[in-house]
Amino acid sequence: MRKKHFTYEYFFTLTLIIFFSFFLIELLFRIFSPFTLLSFEFVRIIFFNLAMSMMFAFITMFFRFRNGRKALAFVLFILTTYVFFQQTFYDYLSRYITLQDSTYGVDKVIAFAVDFILSINLIHLIYYVPFLLMITVMKKLDHQPITFKFWPVLLTFLMVLVMHGASIGLLFINVDDEQLNKPYDVYQKVEHSSEAINQIGIFRYLFRDVINFINPSQQITIIAKPNEDPIIDDPDKEATITIDDTNWQELIANETDDEMLIIDEYLINQDIDLINEMTGIFKDKNLVFVMVEAFDYMAIDKELTPTLYKMATEGWFFDNFYSPQFSCATGQSEFTGLLGLIPEPGKCTINNFADNDYFASMFNIFNNEGYYSSSYHNWTDQYYDRLTLHANMYSDHFYNYDELPFKTIQGWQSDKELFELALPYFVDQEKFFSFVITSSTHFPYDVDSTLGNRYLDKIELVHPDYPMVIKRYLSKAMELDLGFAYLFDELAAKGKLDDTVFVLYSDHHPLKTDTDLFDLYSYNDQDRSSEYRLSNTPFIIYNTMITASINHLPISPIDILPTLANLFDLQHDPRLYLGQDYFDENAKIVYFSNGSWLSEDGYYDASLGQFEPITQGIEIDIDELNILNDKVKNTFNIARLIYRNDYYKHRHDIVFPTIIEALN
Repeated sequence: MRKKHFTYEYFFTLTLIIFFSFFLIELLFRIFSPFTLLSFEFVRIIFFNLAMSMMFAFITMFFRFRNGRKALAFVLFILTTYVFFQQTFYDYLSRYITLQDSTYGVDKVIAFAVDFILSINLIHLIYYVPFLLMITVMKKLDHQPITFKFWPVLLTFLMVLVMHGASIGLLFINVDDEQLNKPYDVYQKVEHSSEAINQIGIFRYLFRDVINFINPSQQITIIAKPNEDPIIDDPDKEATITIDDTNWQELIANETDDEMLIIDEYLINQDIDLINEMTGIFKDKNLVFVMVEAFDYMAIDKELTPTLYKMATEGWFFDNFYSPQFSCATGQSEFTGLLGLIPEPGKCTINNFADNDYFASMFNIFNNEGYYSSSYHNWTDQYYDRLTLHANMYSDHFYNYDELPFKTIQGWQSDKELFELALPYFVDQEKFFSFVITSSTHFPYDVDSTLGNRYLDKIELVHPDYPMVIKRYLSKAMELDLGFAYLFDELAAKGKLDDTVFVLYSDHHPLKTDTDLFDLYSYNDQDRSSEYRLSNTPFIIYNTMITASINHLPISPIDILPTLANLFDLQHDPRLYLGQDYFDENAKIVYFSNGSWLSEDGYYDASLGQFEPITQGIEIDIDELNILNDKVKNTFNIARLIYRNDYYKHRHDIVFPTIIEALN
């Protein structure tokens, strides 16, 4: 067979075929995903795909035709399957997966494999249409082998480089000054998956994710010191309270590690209020701190869940609480609530850093006040290494499914039984802090399960028109409610109910939010009109002796430790945490996993660089916006440094500071 020389016609034909396939897949992904289609980001993605298509075409031309065709088909099939998987994963858990997720172990997710497969929306098989079209067109190409001339090959290679450079150049165009994460920064470090995919496209995201996974960036920049002269006074108090920083300053003076010094300098200069009107309201009371699985407003029903309803309406209810979803959502919310730090995006922080020393955790600051601190869960360590983590957070003991005699049932286990088995271990202690991780309200809600079906007859009498998926969620919530009712009765019998505080927060909104389950949000009065509002979940503080109130300021799990430490008047240094006491006078802020944030004034979308005011007509000054953006970036970066330097292990001497109180 006669050979022919390298031709630009053949190169551009290959490029066009590959580009058309990439473009169609990106277009479909954009349509199915929560991103704007007609945007400059999509123009940038088109250029990225064109550059990648030219690169693939150039490489393919060095293969024999049949081998090149097979290689192209194989690569596109793998890429298509990756996109299909990302789409299904997002539909299933409301987030995109990163390669860091693969380090958690297949054994941790295999239990959901069948349910995950059953959740696949067959409409997404349309992603494979471009693959089939490419195979069909490739069969019609000329089969003649090709020889190469130096100059045409070099010029083609230069064209590929120029197109790649042009696509990178678009990262610097149409960038707002106030945008928290600039497109090029997102490109360099794709830690916020949703934002990165929106900015650079699903295919380029994959390749950058691979590069970041193989060669993770170690550089962390702190933009500015927060405050050189923190104010720790309250003019309404009869005393000025300060912290003796002698120990901390001595540690700083002797520290030689640059990253440890960055953490020290940042934390010691945080602006804090040591006291306020709520300080010590619960001093010496007991605490039952509960992270409720998939806790939603729907679970609070006057007739079906009267105990939850009682706590919500007779306690302190926080209607602007958010449970932002990071990687491994349940574990991250648990970690954040117990430590007052933001998780590291793209990593399952609770697993990646389980071996760290967390001397400043909530368990330990209660330990220091003479409490018996313990933790409980009605499942194994299948997903998170809690036995290690809770020990390193100084829980006196962590009891789980492997140690407590649970009766195994179909689906997730009983929270009522969890409370029944846990109570004997702490109820007779002089003072106790008990952290409980529930599971009854865990998905799925669209299939039969013991708890999902247990109370359907009662729900039918109250809400006969509700769809089955809602009824199953409520049935699971009723089991949780009975658990709290049991605790109330037993603590009352022991004469300890009035001296016990209950704190309930959600790890995340109900997951597996397919079209049917989104109806869940039609059965309560909360605004779920925007994506960030899906993270709005109940947060309750209840004690029989308090006056009911509804609190409207923003709050999230990172703020729980500082808030409770103040309410219980625990000896601690608030500067060691990145959350804040809800009741102090500092501005409130909620951090989302992609770098977006919510303040008292509105929501900043880091992906779009846009601020959405809560009240129409409110404007935020550009300087104030930049200050808040810097604060958010610093918060994430300081948390990263704390984890990778095992900071608290080296700072035991400052967790319980010397408090100085001087009369005015």
